[in-house]
Amino acid sequence: MPVTQSARERILSTISSLCTIARLDYLYIGYTRKPATAHATDSARIKFPFHVVLADRLTQSEAIELEDCLFKAVTRNKRSIEYRKYHPEKRDGPSRKSYGGHKSPTSSRTHSVYCTWCVK
Repeated sequence: MPVTQSARERILSTISSLCTIARLDYLYIGYTRKPATAHATDSARIKFPFHVVLADRLTQSEAIELEDCLFKAVTRNKRSIEYRKYHPEKRDGPSRKSYGGHKSPTSSRTHSVYCTWCVK
């Protein structure tokens, strides 16, 4: 089942709430096909110790579409706190829909969209 508009709004509200954390340096929204715990461990290795799954049990196309929608919403307004807190090397580039080189059955509901962040 595709992610509803009300679910997207709740997810964006969650991201906005994260951005109010005073010590939050920057965040990143991404897609993964890995289980949440495995992906969180990988994120911690590259200096993103905090991780939350925003939506899971999605098909690959649902997850990619949601990631793209969230990226565009967060980076649309350059004056917003969400934009300022988004990863500085990623926020001004184009949204690149990518499956990360991994293919799985399109109907498989094993994909997630996450938010990871680091602190100052």
